[in-house]
Amino acid sequence: MKPLKIIIAMILLWGNTLINAQNWSEPRIVSAISYDHINPDFYIDSNHVIHSVWTRCLPSNYRNICYSKSSDDGYTWSMPEHLSQNNLLLPGNPHIVGDVQNRLHVTYDFNLEVPENRVVRYTSCNANGIWNQSITTLSEEKPTYNSSIYIDHNDKIYCFWLRSNEIQYKILENGMWNGPFTAPYSGIKGVNKAVVDPNNNLLFTNAKQVGADVLDSVSVYYTLNANGEWSEMTQLSDKKQFGASDITIDAEGNPHIIRGEITKTNTLGNATHEGSIHQYYNGSTWEQDLLTEIPNMGQVFYSAIAFDKYNQPHIVQTEERDGSHFHMHYQFINGLWVGVEISENNRGFFYNRLISHHGYLYLEYSEYVNALHRKVKLRTLEEKPIATTTYKAPITSLTVAPNPLEIQSIIDYSLQHASNVIIKAYNINGDCVKIWNPGQQSTGSYQLTWNGSDHNGNRLPKGIYIISLHAGKYVTSKKIVVN
Repeated sequence: MKPLKIIIAMILLWGNTLINAQNWSEPRIVSAISYDHINPDFYIDSNHVIHSVWTRCLPSNYRNICYSKSSDDGYTWSMPEHLSQNNLLLPGNPHIVGDVQNRLHVTYDFNLEVPENRVVRYTSCNANGIWNQSITTLSEEKPTYNSSIYIDHNDKIYCFWLRSNEIQYKILENGMWNGPFTAPYSGIKGVNKAVVDPNNNLLFTNAKQVGADVLDSVSVYYTLNANGEWSEMTQLSDKKQFGASDITIDAEGNPHIIRGEITKTNTLGNATHEGSIHQYYNGSTWEQDLLTEIPNMGQVFYSAIAFDKYNQPHIVQTEERDGSHFHMHYQFINGLWVGVEISENNRGFFYNRLISHHGYLYLEYSEYVNALHRKVKLRTLEEKPIATTTYKAPITSLTVAPNPLEIQSIIDYSLQHASNVIIKAYNINGDCVKIWNPGQQSTGSYQLTWNGSDHNGNRLPKGIYIISLHAGKYVTSKKIVVN
């Protein structure tokens, strides 16, 4: 993939222009049984069977790890099986992978209610669908937490976990677990998110604590090569990370990371804006885009990223703003990040997982179905090249020039089909300072002139502003400096 230009695509409070998104399927229920279902993860095997695991929360503070599979693209699911084999203690955080023989491997954290006794457990399923009745405890030393599991192209399986803010892991090879080993880093706080590149290297992103407060964490990147050698750690930003991150690779094997960040603070150091950052390695250096920035009481969380078979990036995340939660899907179209809503509710969309498989995007997540209980759901979207897809954003270009604005600048934009257009200018605090309302416009190119004035015709203070173009349910933005 060619390096992406740094483009700000801000999703701010744009009234009632949001409607349902492009061609995503209706949600299919994965976990049809009762009670609250959280922490889903899934894997799709070579026969296109979908395998899903999640945590089922039951009364009396009891949980179990559930597994179900679907052979018809998620329309019907097998009766859930309980993998954790307990009725007293609290398991959680399950993860699943599969090998070339279609055997399944699952890890999860166990004994969550007693932090000092937490361990990591492992179970497996053979190619005939029979789960091993013997459960292996991988972490001999306690406590451990935030486990994860990955498999390389040679069917070598890695299970990672944290202990005392260090990364420990074991490796399953030829039917035997080896380790534990310890990575040469300290201060690690989050779940190790990883992807395997074409050379069998594991590429990781995570959070590292850099201050006295546990919340003083920044995003980092590191690798483990096929020979078992760890790289130097790269700090990706000086700003505080929040929420879970995700990592994938493009067709050239370059890593792409989506992560949450505190993008702005006030004079007291308190967060005023949260955003999601798309960061990628272009073959020689790291570059980044500010994908979304939400001011005041909004949040961005559960971001997930995947490349489709046409080497096009897709990002799905949950955004909280204006009292609602939006399930958002972003694509890089005609040099712009364009976001569109998948769905909206007032409680949220949790634990987004995104996989590209056999010409479709698969999105698994957990969503409230009533005031107390969540269900695991699955949506799909057919992958098509941007040039030919039936999903076409109306916006084909947006430029603002000259930039910086001294006397006046031209806002120039093009539409490839008719749409209702609203253009807004925001200051860095997220306040809307100017609105243009052209209304319904047909296919073509348009211009308007801005002299840097606000709603009342007064010259705005010098600084950075965002020009946000809304065309129906789509939005994209550009940054401009007013001098």
